[in-house]
Amino acid sequence: MYEPSIFAPAKKFLAQLDPADRQKVGRIIDSILCYDPYIDGRTKIPIVFAPAVFTLYVDGDYWIVYRLVRNVEIHIYNIGTPGQKPTWRGEE
Repeated sequence: MYEPSIFAPAKKFLAQLDPADRQKVGRIIDSILCYDPYIDGRTKIPIVFAPAVFTLYVDGDYWIVYRLVRNVEIHIYNIGTPGQKPTWRGEE
């Protein structure tokens, strides 16, 4: 299992959610990303924010931008909903 580190934009998004939705996102991070963070071409796709390449996880309710770091840790950079443009930095 990979250890998640949640960065400020993702923390800000999580703080705005109600407890049930926060728990749902937590389950996505724990059960999907931490156990199998690798690109699958369906729900986890590569996305380039030059000069880095991140992974974009997408399901019906949320997207999550993250990177696998040193094969032991996942950096969760940002989280959003389908109506928001995915970015690693936060709101643009």
